[in-house]
Amino acid sequence: MVLERTPIRVVEIREAAEVDETTRDALRRSLRSAQPWLTPFGSVRNLLSGEMSVLRWVQWLCVLLIWGVGLNALGAAVLHRGDDATTR
Repeated sequence: MVLERTPIRVVEIREAAEVDETTRDALRRSLRSAQPWLTPFGSVRNLLSGEMSVLRWVQWLCVLLIWGVGLNALGAAVLHRGDDATTR
C-alpha cells in the first residue's frame, strides 16, 4: 500500500494565520488593561510610584496570589505527582 502525499499550500496557512487589524487592536487593548491584574511588572509600577489607591492594593494582592501562592501550589502539586509516579 502506497500513501500519497498531498502538498501543503503555504498560502492557505498564511491566510489562516492573518488577523484583521480591528481584532488585533481589540486584543491589544484587552491585554493592556489586564496587565496590572496579572503580571508583576504591571502591578509593581503602581507600587513603586507611590500612588496606591485601594484598587491598586487589590491589584497587588491579586498578582501576589497568582505568582506567589499559585505558582508555589502548582510546583508542590507537580512535585507530589512526581513522587506518586516513582513509588509505583
